[in-house]
Amino acid sequence: MLVPYKAIVYYTYPFGRVVFCQSLTYGGQTALVQCRYVVLDGSNHEYKICYNIFNQGKVASTAGVVAKRHGCITDVCRSDFAEIRIHFPSLECVVCATYLGCFFRDSKTMVLNSYMPAETFEPHERGNIYLALKKMLSMVQSEYGVTLDEKDFMCVQ
Repeated sequence: MLVPYKAIVYYTYPFGRVVFCQSLTYGGQTALVQCRYVVLDGSNHEYKICYNIFNQGKVASTAGVVAKRHGCITDVCRSDFAEIRIHFPSLECVVCATYLGCFFRDSKTMVLNSYMPAETFEPHERGNIYLALKKMLSMVQSEYGVTLDEKDFMCVQ
């Protein structure tokens, strides 16, 4: 069974943030996946997207295009996300990743949970959304005993 979640991948720029959001909820017996991104630049425009937020090529490209529209000089295929967060409400778990590695946050205060383990990325893993997702899900499995398949995060309905 799929575990409901809310996930974000965000990029930070001088004008603000580009935040990609994805959630899985249940409508009766049907799993509903919603994907969108928000530009936090004062106007806070929200856009629906038809791809999952763990699709590195699409997400990094979209973030790069938004940055260029705001006058930032950046590579369109940039992959250096600021942070990824996945919140599993039923587990009271928030697992995060930055450029350097993965860690847990307190689900109520979002403060770093120093009682839980953290893992650093190998150089080849840094900046890779898919590899971060795999490591984050592995950490949740180790700490909460819940097996999560990355394929469940890669699909969009």
